[in-house]
Amino acid sequence: MSHKITTEDLLHDFWSSKAGLICLLLVALTLTAAAFTFQALQGPSLLWHIDGDEAVVTVVRFPTEAATRAYKWSSISNIESFEMPEKPGTFAIVYLYSGLNLRSPWQNSDNISRYDIYYPALKEFFRQARLDNNDAKLRHYHRAYPLALASSIAATGMWSLFFITALRHGKPVSKASS
Repeated sequence: MSHKITTEDLLHDFWSSKAGLICLLLVALTLTAAAFTFQALQGPSLLWHIDGDEAVVTVVRFPTEAATRAYKWSSISNIESFEMPEKPGTFAIVYLYSGLNLRSPWQNSDNISRYDIYYPALKEFFRQARLDNNDAKLRHYHRAYPLALASSIAATGMWSLFFITALRHGKPVSKASS
């Protein structure tokens, strides 16, 4: 009886070998390092929606941070962007909130990626709220957010594959004879 060697057999033999396990380990470690790097580079992602008479913002930094804050949207009469005196060249969002200038120092051009897109979108979000559009939403993701999300999922999958393969390593797998 002869057994025809297929590509599937060769791949199975490689991944079941020590060299295959080392390759899986190296890929898992690389993806984990990428996930930690993108998580560290990531600034806040902002998710705005209307809930009754409040504009609610959830600030997210995947995977560990999330905070929610609500503003009475009818009390915000204007939104501006001003240069921060303590950080020349950095602009921050300022709300005219019930007659007070409420500066939001964390909503600034250093923290929020694509601030030049975010600021007009935020103004439009509040304009929609004043038009009683209860479906108004603004989702502004930091540019590292999708990379942090994807690399974390890929690293988790690779570690799972590594451990499943490592636990099977050394156990004979029966092959159908031809």
